[in-house]
Amino acid sequence: MTAHGASRRRRQPRHAVAWGAEIAAWAVLLWGAWLLSLSAVGMPDLVVGGACALLCGVCAAAARRAIRQRWRPTWRDVAPAAWLPVAVLADTAAVLTSPLRPGARRGELLTVHVGAAGHGPRQTARRALVAMIVSATPATVVLDADDTKGTVVVHAMRSPGPSLQDRYAGD
Repeated sequence: MTAHGASRRRRQPRHAVAWGAEIAAWAVLLWGAWLLSLSAVGMPDLVVGGACALLCGVCAAAARRAIRQRWRPTWRDVAPAAWLPVAVLADTAAVLTSPLRPGARRGELLTVHVGAAGHGPRQTARRALVAMIVSATPATVVLDADDTKGTVVVHAMRSPGPSLQDRYAGD
């Protein structure tokens, strides 16, 4: 056996541990998000939800490996998610009251610089997190991300209160 073959064998357990950790992280995140959406929880719900979350975790990890992407998010990328509950409430109020407000704007296209130009793991992670977090509110959706300029195109209905795309802007 060559030295190359031996070192390759030594890396496989670490690869399996990393693969398992990524699957577990996705499964816990997805299962937790699903649990938050329930009004009542029974044991069959927990078991089936956990199994589905695990399957989705395997699919998410496999998809990331298939496209050969590495993400390295920073706390600066994740921190605006703390405003998500407030932004969801503000956007929900804006969407529900817009028919009652004469002359209310229906929405606009915005180009937001999010400081994620390039193809590195940190920039890719930032663009992905911006798209996921900003699109989680009912009045906002990310339509495009430009990796050369570090911008995202957002369709947004302006609402009073915090805007997640503004929290990412200018970083």
